[in-house]
Amino acid sequence: MCFGLLLIVGTIVLQFNSYKQSILVLAPIPLSLIGVFLGLTVTHSTLSFPSLIGLVALFGIVVNNSIVLIDKINLNRRTGLSIPDAILDAGRSRFEPIFLTSFVTIL
Repeated sequence: MCFGLLLIVGTIVLQFNSYKQSILVLAPIPLSLIGVFLGLTVTHSTLSFPSLIGLVALFGIVVNNSIVLIDKINLNRRTGLSIPDAILDAGRSRFEPIFLTSFVTIL
């Protein structure tokens, strides 16, 4: 698993050519764990093999959404937008695709 994680981080660093942006892509993963353990607690479920498969799928969704947003922010920055404007535009323009992708994956 450690080797796989290292390959994933290396791929993201190569894609964005930045360690900082790679950390931003991976930062939501620990935050998603809050929702996972809260959901398991509320439903009185245990951390079983099927829930671990769901956890891995959630990590994939979260990282994919982060990559889509960071990529759009970078594209906006290249066109000359300021950082706050680039972030707002990326959030507005990518909300629907991210929401629909996540919704379909959950279903």
